Formats: sequence, structure tokens, C-alpha cells
Amino acid sequence: MTRSFYVSCPTSLGKLVLIELDKQRLPLFPDDAWFPAKVEVKSPEGETYNFPIYRWITDNEVHQFREGTALRVFDDTHHLGRYSRQQELKQREEEYRWDAYMEGIPHGIKAEDLSSLPCEVRFSFTKETEFAFTASIGMTELELKGLSASEEPWTNVDDISQVFYNKWTPISDW
Repeated sequence: MTRSFYVSCPTSLGKLVLIELDKQRLPLFPDDAWFPAKVEVKSPEGETYNFPIYRWITDNEVHQFREGTALRVFDDTHHLGRYSRQQELKQREEEYRWDAYMEGIPHGIKAEDLSSLPCEVRFSFTKETEFAFTASIGMTELELKGLSASEEPWTNVDDISQVFYNKWTPISDW
């Protein structure tokens, strides 16, 4: 569902550096999540400020977002802009930490389980359901063919085609 909201403020607010979004919990929908795309502010002086957000807001905390004009670190002279940049970097360092699952394989993001990952990198409920459904169909097919516990090595690529002949995709054909 897409919604647009318009809020009017006839007095000047000066140069906008940050905005705050405060998502209040609704009694009937306590787990309601927002995915705001952007906030556009038009000042009485005719300036337009764009605040790109493009992230999930799942908690009831106040979130701050910087104005979208790209600034290099040393060009970000406003103290609120510099503070916001530091807070965002600190949050990203906490959310995205590398971890070695096993020696010799590439590192992955450190997480206790899928639900502890940031919302932006998780699959949607629909995609997770599709993965589970596809996996269960594949496992059922292997069970019916008596191959689910097979430890015999495949000798060529055609052996794989014999096992999964119902699951053709352009990638599998390639």
C-alpha cells in the first residue's frame, strides 16, 4: 500500500539539514512496519529539500535522516549533519559485522539467526515462503526417487539432469 502525506508549515524553518520520523505504535497493528521512500520538503522561499530514506522502520524510535544532497565529509560543515553521519556509521558498524563461519570459506555477515539481520537485507515473507515451498518440492522429489540419502558421486552433469528434471530454469539449462 502506498500513501502520501502533505504537511504545511507557512513559516520559514531555515536551511533544513535533518528531519525526524516518529512512527507511533497502533493498538490494532503493533508490528506495523514502514518503508518510506523519501520525504520532500518545499520551503516558503521556494527551495526543495529531498530526504531519501528507502529503509524499513520497524520500531517506535525517532529516526533522523539527512538531506539528500551529496556531501563529502569535509564539506559537511553543519554540526547536526556531522553528528548524524557519525551516528549512521556507528549503527552500520553494529549491524554489518563480518564473521568467519568456517576457516577457508568467505566471510559472511555476523548474525545469530535470520531475524537478527537488518530488515533491509532480509528476504520478504513471500520470498521466504517461496524458498521453503521450492525446497520441500525438491526434497519430496528426491525422497520419491530414493535419492535423499544417496551418497553415490555423480559422474557427469547429465546425472544432475536426471535427478532434477522437473525443475528446469534458464540457468540450469546453461
